[in-house]
Amino acid sequence: MKIKFNKFERVAGVFVGVAIIGSVAISAAVAVKKGWFAPKVEYHTYMESAEGIHPGTQVQRI
Repeated sequence: MKIKFNKFERVAGVFVGVAIIGSVAISAAVAVKKGWFAPKVEYHTYMESAEGIHPGTQVQRI
């Protein structure tokens, strides 16, 4: 059984397909820009005195 679509049904189908693909692409672009897929590493350290150290201070690994 072969289904025939008229011109308006084909145009509507293409529009819906493009809208879905565009939504997925925009969602992925926003997720990448916000860093949702970026690897995240968290470090913890404990010390007796942390004078002069605050969040964002650059440190070196010895």
